[in-house]
Amino acid sequence: MLYKGLLTIEGYDKETDKEEFTLLPLNDEYVIGRYQERINMLEYGQQIAVRKSVYERLIRVAKDLKKINSNYKVIVVYGFRDIKKQAESLIKKRIKKFYLKSYITLLNRLC
Repeated sequence: MLYKGLLTIEGYDKETDKEEFTLLPLNDEYVIGRYQERINMLEYGQQIAVRKSVYERLIRVAKDLKKINSNYKVIVVYGFRDIKKQAESLIKKRIKKFYLKSYITLLNRLC
C-alpha cells in the first residue's frame, strides 16, 4: 500500500457515512493514535477515532514498514473531524478560491 492510497478516495458511496469507527490503540506494535494538541480531542478522550477501513489500511502500511525496519510503526496524530470542522474548512477553501479568481480577473482587466 502506498501513502497515496491512504489519501485517495476511489469513489463515493452513500453507505460510507454508515461505516463504524474504531478507536486507535494508545499502545500497539503497528499503529498508535496520539493527539499532538488537546484541542483536537473530541468525545473519545485520549484515543483517536478513524473509520474501520482507514484503520485496516493503516495496519497494512505499518506491516509494510516493519519489513523495512522492525522498529518502525505508524503514529496517527489526528483522526475524525466532526462535520462542523469539515464544513468550515470547505467554506474557507471556496472563499479563498473565489477571491483569488476575482483578483486575477481584475488584474487581467487592468493590465
